[in-house]
Amino acid sequence: MFKIEDTIGDVILISFRNYEDLKDFGITVEAAHYLVKGVDQLGLWLEHPGIILSKTED
Repeated sequence: MFKIEDTIGDVILISFRNYEDLKDFGITVEAAHYLVKGVDQLGLWLEHPGIILSKTED
């Protein structure tokens, strides 16, 4: 039997219905590959290779 936890460490294809709403998060295409980093009660934790986070200080 397949469990979603078995996908941790796998690269999966995710397709979004309204990816335009996610452009502020760096998602600019309808479908892309993501690395599954974890699963919990909130959902899937994914790594997107195109997103760069920068730390800023006041």
